[in-house]
Formats: sequence, C-alpha cells, structure tokens
Amino acid sequence: MGSFCIFRPDNKIYLLILKYQTSIMKKLFIIFLFFFSFDSIGQENNRFYASYEDYLAEKYIQDWELASNTWLQDFAGKESFKVFHNGSTDRKKLGDLPSELYKYDNMLHRSFGGDCYTVLLVAPICLYTTIGTSVEYYSTGIAGQINKITRKYFEQLLKEHDLLDQYKGEKVKREFKDTPSSYDTKLIEKDIKYFKIINQNLSK
Repeated sequence: MGSFCIFRPDNKIYLLILKYQTSIMKKLFIIFLFFFSFDSIGQENNRFYASYEDYLAEKYIQDWELASNTWLQDFAGKESFKVFHNGSTDRKKLGDLPSELYKYDNMLHRSFGGDCYTVLLVAPICLYTTIGTSVEYYSTGIAGQINKITRKYFEQLLKEHDLLDQYKGEKVKREFKDTPSSYDTKLIEKDIKYFKIINQNLSK
C-alpha cells in the first residue's frame, strides 16, 4: 500500500479548511481528507525543489529562496513572488522561477501552465487547489498535467473502478438541522471517500 501525504503547517491534522471571499458573502468550505497513512514532512519553508524526490530528501535548490507573504496576482491574473537569489531580491513570474515545486506558506506548491497550485495530496491521483479559492484540481502523479475536477471525470473514474453504481446508490441524507453549507460538506465528504478508495486501489 502506498502512502498518502497531506501538507499542513502543523503536520498533525486530517481536516483542511479552505476559505474564500466572494462579492456576496464569505463561504466556508470544509474538506475532510481521510487516508490510511500520513507522512510528517519537515522540509524547510520557502525553498525550491528540482523534483518531488528531492523534496522528500530535503534537497532544496541552493541560492534560491521565496520571500514570505509575497504571492501576488495582478489584474491580468498573472501570479508572482518575491525571490531572493545571489544577494538580490526581485519579483518573478511563475515561469521565471527555478523550479515548479516549492514550499510556500508551509505547504507544497506547484506551478503549472502559468498558475500556482497548492498541493493537497500526493498519491496516484494528486489533488490541488489554488490560493484563495475552493476549486479542486487533479493530476495523474505529481508531475502530470493539472486539470480541473469535473463531474464527468469523477464519474468516469468511478466507472473504471466499478464504483459508479455504489456511489449513485449511496444517498446523502439531508437532516432538518442541515444548513446549505453543512449539506454541501456531506456531499464533499462522500466524494473524498471515493477518491480515497480509488487511490487505494491504484496504490496496490
């Protein structure tokens, strides 16, 4: 059985809380990521890594370091960071960084296609979100192409693992005490439960 890594600053919790602000209201998204094993990882913050293997081995790229709290997205949607390199500090776009893997804000991040993604899970099917949003993405392996998770993709994945009928037959009960947010949380928990099963099957 392969291991699953959830990246959080305290390396002790299985609950990831994602918050984002809309023009109407603040929504709280709670995603429970339940997996069999958990790796506590102590890599140095704000460093770049040439590969995920280097990240696990704590071998960061020398003479490059991210400045804390400097992520910025401009009006055109272009993201950048301030970076220390060879004694100077410059703001650099994602494409100018020395690697697509880096630890920022005590979490592993990955640049892909001009966007910055927070790594939620490293497994056969990796999961991501983007800074300041609740949108979820996936890739096949940590070096694979990152795509948005769609219902069509998820149901095809369930079908491939003979889980689609079971998934559709498992109804989420709406209780009187449920708010729209708490009911949405139940639906998310159900989806994550089946991602867990699929990743376990792929790790055998």
